[in-house]
Amino acid sequence: MKTIKSKIAVAASVLLLGTQIPGAGATSTLLDTIQICVSSNGQMNLLAPNNSCQANQTAYTLNLKGDQGPVGPKGEAGVAGVAGSQGAKGDKGDHGVAGAVGPAGETGAQGAKGDKGETGDQGPTGATGATGAQGAKGDKGETGDQGPTGATGAQGAKGDKGEQGLAGPAGATGAMGPQGLAGNVGLYGDGSAGSLSVGVGQTLDMTAITSASPYYGGNLQFANINISGTLIVPSGMILRSLGSITISGAVQVQTGAMNTNPNSPHPGISLSQAAPGFGGKGVSYLTASRITLPDAAAGGAGSRLATATGGEGGGSIVMLAKDDLIITGAGSLTANGANGTNPNTAGAGITGSGGGGGGIIVLGAKGMMSIAGTIRVNGGNGAAGFDGNGGSSEGGGGGGGGGIVHLISTNAASITGSVQANGGVAGTTAGSSATIVSGGGGGASGGNGGNGGISGPLAAESGSAGYVIQTVVPAPENMFLR
Repeated sequence: MKTIKSKIAVAASVLLLGTQIPGAGATSTLLDTIQICVSSNGQMNLLAPNNSCQANQTAYTLNLKGDQGPVGPKGEAGVAGVAGSQGAKGDKGDHGVAGAVGPAGETGAQGAKGDKGETGDQGPTGATGATGAQGAKGDKGETGDQGPTGATGAQGAKGDKGEQGLAGPAGATGAMGPQGLAGNVGLYGDGSAGSLSVGVGQTLDMTAITSASPYYGGNLQFANINISGTLIVPSGMILRSLGSITISGAVQVQTGAMNTNPNSPHPGISLSQAAPGFGGKGVSYLTASRITLPDAAAGGAGSRLATATGGEGGGSIVMLAKDDLIITGAGSLTANGANGTNPNTAGAGITGSGGGGGGIIVLGAKGMMSIAGTIRVNGGNGAAGFDGNGGSSEGGGGGGGGGIVHLISTNAASITGSVQANGGVAGTTAGSSATIVSGGGGGASGGNGGNGGISGPLAAESGSAGYVIQTVVPAPENMFLR
């Protein structure tokens, strides 16, 4: 029995060293247990897997692996081995999934200016813009040099003398004309209309006379004229007095020149009519002094749109006294140009109307002349523009030019009151656009009318002053001869 155990131990040692078991696979394998067969004579044979011992053999199972012993203490770390050579570079890995976009970085400093690029192709021509407002009138160019004189043509042959014509029959004698006034003093009238008197608190309106009026026939030759109330007369009147004229109330002269056609306002006595953007041209001083019997259209009308109103020229009046002509401190005589107006219609753009030119007042006296009250022939004010649609700006109207006051007497007039021939004030332009629709120009008279507001931008202008003329002559009536 002892011999068998010895053999078994030897067999186990061999197996622990990796002895190949007959019938097993070609690969050496370390086993935890082995099966052996031992015969009665002690012969030991290894039992191949899936086989059994013979009848005269006893099977034994040998445990080759003992129980796990306790963990021994950790040994000291061995010396690091020499680094091996670097292995070959591995294949490139697959491209990873793109990560989330990071937050935007701060704006970097501006880079240097790049080179100038080549000029691009010219773009297509843009649409034609709206026609701009008419520019201001340019200065008159210098006169060109005179061209050379052409050669003198050859003298033509003298024609034959014609035959003498027959004498015509004598004309019939014309009818005798009416008896004229005695000398130039007839300018003051004959007093046949009696005295003209308007009391305090009364109003006489000669613009609305009827057939029942004593003045309906047009006889305005008064014995005396005394105005303490209010006298209203149409433009173009001549009031004559064989005696004196005294004004301690108010004499009001209606306007004359009109603007029934907005594009052609009546110029009155001025040299040119007003127009959009341009005022009328007034007369010179000497020309003004010659206008002693003015027509009804005196001061020129201002320019305006058809939708606006106002701007009529001041009217005219001539008052002649064979004796004294006196305007007391409370008295006044007025022939102003009308102010331009603007209806300011909501939603519309309306330019300002030009003011009318001042009127004309001529006073003549064979005796003394005293002015302690007020005489006015001022130009009308221009209207402001109105920008009700927010488009182009609307120019203000120009002021009317001042009118003409002419005082004619045998002795210098005593003037302690106020004699006015001022130009009218300009209206303001409305809107913030640099494009301005031209405002109406002011009408002219003695002074020029102011220009209306136009693009540039140029503001509307006030009218210039007119004239106050005093003439002292032995025979004032001669100044009224034509």
